[in-house]
Amino acid sequence: MKLLIKLLTSIPIILIALYFIPFLGICLIIARLFLIKNRTKILPAIIFLILGIIINLPLLIEKIIKKFHLEINVPYLREIIGSDFYTNDLILFGKRLIIIGVIYILLVAIFNKLIDIIQRKIIEYFQKEEEKDIEIRKENDLKMQEKRERSKNTHVVRCPYCGSDNTLTSKVGKCAFCRKSIEYKE
Repeated sequence: MKLLIKLLTSIPIILIALYFIPFLGICLIIARLFLIKNRTKILPAIIFLILGIIINLPLLIEKIIKKFHLEINVPYLREIIGSDFYTNDLILFGKRLIIIGVIYILLVAIFNKLIDIIQRKIIEYFQKEEEKDIEIRKENDLKMQEKRERSKNTHVVRCPYCGSDNTLTSKVGKCAFCRKSIEYKE
């Protein structure tokens, strides 16, 4: 399955799809944007731009020759520009490649920026959660320390009035049964 996905999102297949079914080609480009590694995301855009410029190069050369009234004779230039395949199909395909290349570069930049923002927000969220956990742990440790200190100072005192045993954490307290004041004496 991975091999099929890699094959479908390869640059030659994308170029063929862009020529025959542009919508499918754009879908494959978007799929490639999500499926490929980060270091090679910009490569298809560069290839599209270069191919678009190369395809439109004969037309560009002719326009330069006409604009500056140059007396340069480029072999086969007139035959290339005069062919129906070039004027009807390839020029449109070359322009499409340039447009898609530029849009792809913008999409990669936006995509990378969004990923950076999302990663930063996730990291901030986990840091805040960890700080909350640390604060809760500190509070719990403090409460446990207080309980340990109280348990160190705990004494069993027999009530002189009713005779029941009471646990006191300080020197003075009240009997749990008769509610009279009792005192711990060493």
